[in-house]
Parts: sequence; C-alpha cells; structure tokens
Amino acid sequence: MPQIDLMQFEEQLEQLGEWEVRQRLGNRIWNTQKMVFAESWLERKRSEREDEIQSEHIAIARSAADAAWAAARAAKRANYVAVSAVVISIVSIVVTFVWPWLVSGGD
Repeated sequence: MPQIDLMQFEEQLEQLGEWEVRQRLGNRIWNTQKMVFAESWLERKRSEREDEIQSEHIAIARSAADAAWAAARAAKRANYVAVSAVVISIVSIVVTFVWPWLVSGGD
C-alpha cells in the first residue's frame, strides 16, 4: 500500500475510533495489509494509553511524596511547639513553688 494510502487509512482509523476498528477487524472487512496496519494502530493506541497511565501514576506518586514531606515538616513544627510548651510549663511550676520561698527569704 503506498505511503499516502497508509496516511489516509490512519486518518480513517482515527475517525472510526478504537471500538469500531476492533469491530471491523473482527468482521475482516479489510485486506490483509490494512488489517495488519489496523492491528498495529490499535497496539500503538494501547501503548499510548499505558504511557499516559504511567505518567499519571508518577505524578500521583510525586504529589504523595510532596504531601508526605509537608506532613513531616508540620509534625516537626508541632514537636517544637510541644517541647516549648513543656519547657514553659516547667518554668511555671518552678516559679509557682520556688518564687514564694525565695521572696520569704528561704524560711
């Protein structure tokens, strides 16, 4: 089949869509050369879909990793706040019980 015919046939396949191409392959309405080309076209479409899905999975994984890092940073900040609260509590306890003793002169 000349190159121009393959280009036109590929345009026809695009217009028909994968489902209709499968139907026509099943009905064997094309000659052998067109059937081989149509099967190859379907395989390319499947491969393109898989590539798109893999790209989406990679994007989702990157997004999840970014979210995990953000959560880790938030947890680290929360830990610093908690430690600061404990330190302030200890200082408050010391001041509450030691300050009156110091003011009274240690009696």
